[in-house]
Amino acid sequence: SVAAEPLSPTPFPEFFRNPISLDPAEALNFQAAEDGAGAIQSNGLIWLTDGSVNPMPGEIFTIRGTGTTTVGTFVWANCPIILDENLPAGTYAVVGMRAESTTCLAARLVFVGGTWRPGVIGYDAVSDLEDPIFRFGQLGNWGEFRHDQAPTADFLCTAADAAQTIFLDLIRLS
Repeated sequence: SVAAEPLSPTPFPEFFRNPISLDPAEALNFQAAEDGAGAIQSNGLIWLTDGSVNPMPGEIFTIRGTGTTTVGTFVWANCPIILDENLPAGTYAVVGMRAESTTCLAARLVFVGGTWRPGVIGYDAVSDLEDPIFRFGQLGNWGEFRHDQAPTADFLCTAADAAQTIFLDLIRLS
């Protein structure tokens, strides 16, 4: 049977280095299959870019953050994130992320004044293996923030959930 959560590691085709070009007027359809009986919900994630994505080099460090927002079933919910440490004054680029919660499918970042919502496949256990493409600068600069305006995170979960953890990979820009 198909699991209710992402596999570990999660297999997926990635086209970040050689994206498929889309016409703005073209429909974007998602096809899914399931093998369960009764009412089943299929979920899919799609990453859109405005061109090829290249790694961002720099002095990368990781900071942990947590949230306590009650997230509903199969709906995106915005979660304020409290970082475990105060960042020194300056501007930071997010260059990777890992997201965890008890029933997490996916998470995406919301930057103050931003339009893009870069995100990741979510995990429900520390032991789940992530795809390295989402960490340590492999997908370039996801967005920037000042030390006192950290992004929030939208979480998508398979059931009610009230404890979120993210690990942000950062590069200090100034």
